Amino acid sequence: MSARDLNERAAIRTAQPPRIQKVDNKPDMTADTLIKQGQNEFYTGNLESALSTFEQAKQLSPQHYQAWLFSGFTCLSLGHFEDALHNLQTALPLKPTDPAVHDYLGRCWIALGDDDKALFHFRESARLRPPAVAADDDVLKVPAFRFRHDLEQMTALDEKQKLDENARACLAAFRAVWQTSDSTAPAISVDRQSDHFKPLSLFYRTRVHLEPASKVIGGALNPDLDSEALTASYLNKNPQILVIDDFLSPDALQGLRDYCTYSTIWHQDRPSGYLASTLPENFACPLLFQISNELTQLLPGVIKSHRLAYAWGFKYDSALSGVPVHADDAVVNVNFWMTSDDANRSPNTGGLIIWDKKPPAQWNYDAYNNATNTDAIRDFLQQEGAKGIRIPHRANRVVIFDSDLFHETDEIDFKDDYLSRRVNMTLLYGTCRASR
Repeated sequence: MSARDLNERAAIRTAQPPRIQKVDNKPDMTADTLIKQGQNEFYTGNLESALSTFEQAKQLSPQHYQAWLFSGFTCLSLGHFEDALHNLQTALPLKPTDPAVHDYLGRCWIALGDDDKALFHFRESARLRPPAVAADDDVLKVPAFRFRHDLEQMTALDEKQKLDENARACLAAFRAVWQTSDSTAPAISVDRQSDHFKPLSLFYRTRVHLEPASKVIGGALNPDLDSEALTASYLNKNPQILVIDDFLSPDALQGLRDYCTYSTIWHQDRPSGYLASTLPENFACPLLFQISNELTQLLPGVIKSHRLAYAWGFKYDSALSGVPVHADDAVVNVNFWMTSDDANRSPNTGGLIIWDKKPPAQWNYDAYNNATNTDAIRDFLQQEGAKGIRIPHRANRVVIFDSDLFHETDEIDFKDDYLSRRVNMTLLYGTCRASR
């Protein structure tokens, strides 16, 4: 089987609480039927209707795990954080081994300002997630670009003497399989009968290494950043785009680089050839939360009262493409880059292209944030005469912009070695389009 691609809905939304009316259920309605109805309402943008439907399911079946779970996530999406916490904490003992409830509780505790509890639940979600290789799989099959990355990462860990005996056996298996594999094949396959299957499974079934990424004493952001000037620059621009260089303090930048370089957290492989890690896949760490908290203090006029909705990291292959054109489900998008400047062989590109257009109001999430709809998005941009704003890659540069704007990764031409891989981190703040 291939490594799993766990797609994550990225936003926590804010809105005024709806008035929930108790509705008499039809005789043929069951809790499961209502939950399916509520899911459909949620994913078509009818969040208040979805919440009402999930509430009905709870009335019909008070011990129904999904009724409480989906009620909690819908409250979370609407910004009703205390209600979300109640629903999710009720769901937790009904199915404590489900990674989803821990993921949602992590998001909830971020919004409520308790980073320690958020980190606990994100780490629990990561621990409980199904591995890329199940115990009864007969074949380990991994996209070649991911296998190469994983081999390079294990080599880097070995050079830093961060591997134990079992992990070094895993590295030996990586090397042996790579040396005998077809370099042009799209995927690497290893049969269970192979001597390399068991040691490789260690990597794809466990967390081999996690850097501490602790909070930085003295602050994570550059102390010389001018809050008033930066805020005025953002608010006075149309479209709203702000570029800040020397964003992080040197210690924070190095801490994040080490976390992304050595932590074995890159569990998602995307079709266009880059890797992803999200909060419930061990991307959550104390340093990330510190950066987010300090950013909201630095730019209160930009972030306003919006809470951190979600965060992720992407790591790229120098020979493959990046994230296609899309818009994100949030208010403010914060995207910053960590890779050193000397890794970029094309200094005028390698960053981000932001278009000066937003999705039409009638488009739903899947229309503006789905790689399968790229052609339709480009047709729309062409019809609207949209202009792309190119922001070149620079180490320790952050780009803050209206998250409704279409954007995409620019052309990538980085050196072909592990430490030169392009790495970026994204933080999303605020509500989705459906609940504004």
